[in-house]
Parts: sequence; structure tokens; C-alpha cells
Amino acid sequence: MANTLELGNGKWATGKDTVLAYNDLNNNFKPLPFDFSRASSATVVNKAGLIETVGSGEPRIDFLGNTKGALLLEPSRTNRIQNSEDGSTWGLSNITLSSLSGGLNKEYYQITSLGNTGRFDVVKNDWINLTAGTYTASVFAKKGTCDEIILTSRATYTFQDKYSVFNLTNGTVLNSQVNGSIEPYSDGWYKCSITFTNSGSYTDFASFAFGFNFNSSSTDTLFVASPQSEIGSYATSYIPTSGSAVTRVADVCDNGGNEQVINSTEGVLYAEISALANDGTNRMISLSDGVSTTSNATLYFTTTTNQIRFVYEISSVLQCSIISTIDVLQDNKFAIVYKLNRFELWGNGVKLGEDTSGSVNPSGTFTKLSFLRGASQLPFYGKTKDLRLYNTALTDSELQQLTTI
Repeated sequence: MANTLELGNGKWATGKDTVLAYNDLNNNFKPLPFDFSRASSATVVNKAGLIETVGSGEPRIDFLGNTKGALLLEPSRTNRIQNSEDGSTWGLSNITLSSLSGGLNKEYYQITSLGNTGRFDVVKNDWINLTAGTYTASVFAKKGTCDEIILTSRATYTFQDKYSVFNLTNGTVLNSQVNGSIEPYSDGWYKCSITFTNSGSYTDFASFAFGFNFNSSSTDTLFVASPQSEIGSYATSYIPTSGSAVTRVADVCDNGGNEQVINSTEGVLYAEISALANDGTNRMISLSDGVSTTSNATLYFTTTTNQIRFVYEISSVLQCSIISTIDVLQDNKFAIVYKLNRFELWGNGVKLGEDTSGSVNPSGTFTKLSFLRGASQLPFYGKTKDLRLYNTALTDSELQQLTTI
């Protein structure tokens, strides 16, 4: 069961504008670079569990929640909060804010109560009137003597609608009028976020505000860092700002492999991947000539919630279309098999579907492996721990072994 291309699986080599895969068939190591681009800096969780910034064109290997690391590919997003790094600009009510160094993102803030409730907003009194659409607001928080934080989208701070309450002791969402989410990071930190839809009928929406229910009048504390407000249905990696909104450009990873390691007439594409969200988009990994979208073998998350699909096309004619339902937000091990009259989709040790009739492309048709379809369509946004190619169609026993979690 020798593979001809491998990317990841704990062995990462990245450089400016490149991610390095390899072919170690017969113990003869040969590098196989992917092209990578992102025309901006971006942040990622490093091996120490801390958030660090990498430069323009540098791929991100994310170690959040795992020791092997995963290639992180995200869409373009803008942090609309103009001073996410400067707490002195935030509007305070019934609290004091103290700057501290170290921690998750090098600088964070201790909040100390001056009464039983308190709040701060990150745009002070300069309200941002939102157009109709879906927005996500997030912040990193850690418990002190207080372990609850409220996120709300309303500038009136009434907390009567569009809010979520988060418990920073056990990492749960206690009460939510909107889509609230909490994710554990290192050293007791959590990323708390809310996603809400503005119909366009409100003009008093701020980026968002934080509220606190303190246990006593003057001694309760908790810690916050790195607030973010972005247009979209889920929170993405932190985008630091200092004086103006900042945009992180989308990641693109393509043009991996070559005709020597990709077999157009039979083979297996294996991917250990997870989606960033069920966001109603197609997110594709494909074998093609790197340009055409009409002849390809493609594994992808579809626009349907928790759906994975395998298609094999010859000049826009489908040879197979296999669809299955699975939790795409979890780490899954998938494999697609293509061979004359044999097309299969495997996931987590189980054959999810098959098609026993269909043709394959002529030899030499597939020359590139990309995290999109063709040259630019439907890019894959998600996390990839491991990606492999096999130039023969593996047996069912081998595929079960390969994809078992």
C-alpha cells in the first residue's frame, strides 16, 4: 500500500509561497511542492498553543487541539473592529481594564468589576450601522473569580435579544438567543462567538458588546483578548487591528503533484480533513490538469449540511456521483477510489457508497492535485491533517485500514 504523494501527517515543510509534499516510494525521497498564496499576514495557533502571526504568502500549520498540525485554509475576512489590540479605546461601564503581557496572544486585559454588572464595547460610542446580512462576533476569554461572559450584538446593552452567555469554567453555552459557540484553547482560554443575522431593520447595531454578571460589587475579575467582528456565518482566525479595519486575504493551495505520481486511469485520493463550518458552500479537493473543470476526480464538502461527495467527470459527463452524510466538522478520514467500473467513497473505515459502472480518463489527463477545482473554482476551506495519493486502486481491506479512525 505504497503512496506516491503525501502531505502532512505530522511532517510539515513550508516556505514562502509553498507547501512541500513528498514522494518516498522505495525510500527514494522526492519533494513535491504545492503552490500557496495569501496576499496578507494571518494568525495561527503554534505548537506551544499560542497565537502567532505569519507573513504574507506563508502557509499556516494549525496546532489547535492536535499535536500533528493541520494545514489551515480560510476565506477572506475583515475584522471590522478598528482597535482590537488597544483596550484603552474601548468603552467601559462599571469596570476597569488593566493591560497584561504574555498569555494566549502576547497581550490581554484583566477586567475588574465596580459593581454587580459591567460591560464594555469595542467601538466606544461610534456605532457601526450594519446592512442586512450575517455577522459573527468573537472574543477570547478566561475566567478569573468570575466565570461568565455575555456577548450581544445590540448597542443598547439591554441583553434582551441577540445574545449568548458563556461559562468559562466548563466551556459551555448557558443561554443563547443567537447562535453561540465556545471553543477551548490553551491555558484556560476559550474563544467565544455569536452569529446573528441583521434584517436591515435596525440601525443601532454595534460591532458587538460584552457584558458581565459579577458575583460581588468590587472584587470580581476575568480576562479578555482579541475581539473580532466579521461578516460571515462563523468565526475565523484572529485578525489584529490597530486604528483601522484589517482584511486577511483568502488562502489558496494548488498545483501539487505531477503526471509521474498521479495516475489518471486508477488510483486513490486519501484526505484526513474537517470543515470550518456548514456554511452552504462547495469546498473541493480535486485531481485535474490544473485548468479544466470538466475532467476531474473531486472530493468535496457540499452546500448541504454535513454532506460529503465524490464525483468523477470526463468532459463534463459524470461517471460517478457518490454522496454520503457525515459530521464534516469533525476530523474524518476519507478516500475515493477510481478505476474502470469501480468508483468508491470511504469514510472512517466504512464504504459509504459505490458505483460499479463508468469510464476513466485517458492516461496523462490528471497532472495536478489542488485544494479547489480546476484553476480557481470552489476552493477548499478547512483543516487538512493528511493528504495522500496512491497510483493503484487499493483493496477494500486496505481502504478500511487506511480510513479507520
